[in-house]
Amino acid sequence: MKWTAEAKLKALVETAGLAENELGLYLRREGLYSHQIMAWRAEVIEYFETRPKCAKNARDETIRQLEREILRKDKALAEASALLILQKKVELDLGEPTRGRKVTLSDRRQVLALVAEAVGCGSRQRTACEMVGVAERTLQR
Repeated sequence: MKWTAEAKLKALVETAGLAENELGLYLRREGLYSHQIMAWRAEVIEYFETRPKCAKNARDETIRQLEREILRKDKALAEASALLILQKKVELDLGEPTRGRKVTLSDRRQVLALVAEAVGCGSRQRTACEMVGVAERTLQR
């Protein structure tokens, strides 16, 4: 008798939990031999151990690259937006950032607040400081 894949699977499932004497009764009733069941079981195990892994789809990789690009562009857009807002809010003119120039405490606090707000909206601190016209070191003092 030619056993179909479905019939083989059914036989494997039905014999999986049987004790030795129950297995013998099942084999006689179905007209099978124990070596057939063992061979079928080995085939199933070999299939699951050697089957090819799901290959990465080129489309999936393209999707991941596009998602990374979107994130990068979102960050750049957030930074540009924060810098535009900062530019509109800066009303004080502190002059060119030069070494040794003193910045008053009230101006430093105002600049610190403006830069902190811009950084919170996605800008880099260095870029925000350049926009305001102070060195980053001024904020650290």
